[in-house]
Amino acid sequence: MAGQDDYMYLPLVDARAAINIKINLFAVVTEIGDSKHSKGTDYVCTLKIVDQSYPSPGISVNFFAEAISKLPRVKSCGDIIRLHRVLMQIYNGEVYCVFKKQYSSFALFEGKNSDSFIPYQFSAKIYVDHHDKEHVGRLRTWFLKEQADAGVSNYSVQLKEIKTGGVFDLVCKVLYTYQAPGDEWILFVWDGTDTPPVRLQTDLDLEGKKPAPLHMEPSPLPVHVFRTFPHVGSILRISSGKYFEEIQLLQGVARWVKVRNMKCEIHSGLWKGVLEPVSKVRLLSDENDMILLCERNFNERISSGVHRWPSPSSLTETDYEHAAYATLMESLTHPVVTHKCKSIVRVIAAYPWRGEDLRSPVGGHYRIRLTLEDPLREFMRTFMEKMG
Repeated sequence: MAGQDDYMYLPLVDARAAINIKINLFAVVTEIGDSKHSKGTDYVCTLKIVDQSYPSPGISVNFFAEAISKLPRVKSCGDIIRLHRVLMQIYNGEVYCVFKKQYSSFALFEGKNSDSFIPYQFSAKIYVDHHDKEHVGRLRTWFLKEQADAGVSNYSVQLKEIKTGGVFDLVCKVLYTYQAPGDEWILFVWDGTDTPPVRLQTDLDLEGKKPAPLHMEPSPLPVHVFRTFPHVGSILRISSGKYFEEIQLLQGVARWVKVRNMKCEIHSGLWKGVLEPVSKVRLLSDENDMILLCERNFNERISSGVHRWPSPSSLTETDYEHAAYATLMESLTHPVVTHKCKSIVRVIAAYPWRGEDLRSPVGGHYRIRLTLEDPLREFMRTFMEKMG
């Protein structure tokens, strides 16, 4: 077998000019594609890689293998990959790299703050010497500085931090995709935190003319879909004005993604995420550090009676003192339609709202329609009635 000294690694900027030539590369993985069947009998996945010479937009690497287990399984964006004997090609003006199962090989190293130089996955008999360690160490140092210089930590937000104006990145779990009339797609996303409360409308008479909407989609989702959603944590609707490639990979299965360059708006009291023409949706590995942090924080939240939802005032008195607290999502998806529970909510709309209008001119009974919102930004409309 050839020794390490026989391998020369090209910078990506030079690799782009080596069309139809087999080369060797050391680079950082910035985007992770899903593994799927190719048009033939193989499995295929795509990674985006960068290095100091070509930090943006990077180069795509297409991997082909006869078994899905032989494809690279990158733990996290920022990990480092070593590629031997990969072929540079060009199609429609785009330069990309092809990993051929017959002669190419790869090795994956942890990135970020790791001090290990042992690959956690490799496709051939592995060897590592001081040259590999130099490449890995140099790429780790460069990529950490690159992220700091780009302000990556300040650019990404959680749902609890969203606001209108400006664009941001969001790491979230796509729970469901919905095709609205036309070319619009709506992604229902979640990260275990609660979106900020929206300022209430001041025109109280508007509720009688045009009731506040409970959802953005033309019709409510089926109950069996709602029952698959987490009961704690806000669900944000993100609207895309057109179909994009990753949609097919998000249908029928919940997947963690990173949404790049999105923005948020408020429509009729509801938060709405919007994908811009420059926005991108990238699939993430379940081992991504941000995902593990989200899941850890969520598990701590649901195990805590303090942080699961706001505690009621000690002065509050309620009937059914021993009834369990529930979120509106838990109530809406309860298997028994008529049930008793306690929820902490705010009234965002009431109709009628004037005291003199509460009594119905027909029958003489009192009635009021309340639109409720809980800290998870879930909505419910309830009707209260009492005989005079």
